[in-house]
Amino acid sequence: MKLNVIDLYILSSKVLLVLYLPVSFFIWYIILNTNAEPIIGISTILSILTFLYFVVFLKYQHLDKNFILFFLFTLYILFYIFIIKTLEGDLVDIYGRSVFRYHLNTLILSTMSYIIGRNFIVFKLKWQLALFSLMLVQILYNANLINLSINLDNVEGDLTGLYLGLSDIFCITSLLLFGSVDKSQIKFKIVLIFLSSLGLFILNSRSSLYIYLICIIFYFLITFKHIKSIKAVFYLFLSTTVIGLIFFDKIKTLLVVNDRMFAAILKSDDASSNERSRLQNIGINQITSNPIFGDYGGVVKINADLGTYIHNLLSYWQTYGLLVFIISLYFFIYQTAKVFRLSYILNYKFNNHYNYIMLLSSYLLLSTVFTKSYTWFSAWFVLGILHNFLYNYRLYKTKYTSGNY
Repeated sequence: MKLNVIDLYILSSKVLLVLYLPVSFFIWYIILNTNAEPIIGISTILSILTFLYFVVFLKYQHLDKNFILFFLFTLYILFYIFIIKTLEGDLVDIYGRSVFRYHLNTLILSTMSYIIGRNFIVFKLKWQLALFSLMLVQILYNANLINLSINLDNVEGDLTGLYLGLSDIFCITSLLLFGSVDKSQIKFKIVLIFLSSLGLFILNSRSSLYIYLICIIFYFLITFKHIKSIKAVFYLFLSTTVIGLIFFDKIKTLLVVNDRMFAAILKSDDASSNERSRLQNIGINQITSNPIFGDYGGVVKINADLGTYIHNLLSYWQTYGLLVFIISLYFFIYQTAKVFRLSYILNYKFNNHYNYIMLLSSYLLLSTVFTKSYTWFSAWFVLGILHNFLYNYRLYKTKYTSGNY
């Protein structure tokens, strides 16, 4: 059967999504196992494909006010880093990373992520489940089963940070899958929670694991008045208790051999949390010293390391200045909270069709406020999905108020 333009657009959108999530996940795992980065990475290829996709399917990009604001936001940052490089030159950190190239790459990846998110199309449940299962198998295959941790023995230098990207992809995939499962499939949802938690625990990112669990718990709390949610909470509590009793000895061992994943909860003096607090104090001093234009590249001058920024939304202010921070607040706080409220309301009109929007908006809000910085380009993928939801909501509202429904 011959494909028309719309069918080709839908197919291309799905291909980009598969490349962005599962394919990137598996390629990054290969890089972790071999400790050898390819000449042309998956992110570079994806960025080129996304640009071509955007141009070819420009008429389907829904260039509304949110897209235009994102474009102006990106353009401002682009000019900002070019002007500073021209006037002050470039800096290099202790790992040999150029400040200019680092921020340019972040901007490219964020733009690519946003475009893919804006054209997000929900996959059928069976395909989501298949991709999730393949990711989980890869995680278990590569894991050290003694301490339930990803095997990073052969990884050196900058590549060790790839586990954070793997955690982001797996967490987003898990939330999408959970949000797509029908509310009547309670036991299946419980199984997904445990499998997702296991995978995230092994991937060793505490923030991804904690925020995933908070999103799930919050979801059950706000839907608790429904009998299905009450049953789900009961089954979750019961199964957690049973699993805790069965694997009690294993859990006690984990508290010793992999105390990092529990440190933020069980330890009053956690090295990672202390370091984040130190970086935040330094970053706030940078902001107060440069409140309008920020202190771009200042972390290299202070710590000689590009990775020593504030690990939350304040990093936009720290790096790019007040204007960028204000727009970031609008995107990640105001609009995300708005989307959560709308998706909660619409869920009752459309039989929980927007569960995944509720979960993703919670995930984005928590992540940007507490743990993720301006370098987290997955934030723009999720924001793209939320902006796509807002665009479709406005279409629905227009038809509804005009009587054309």
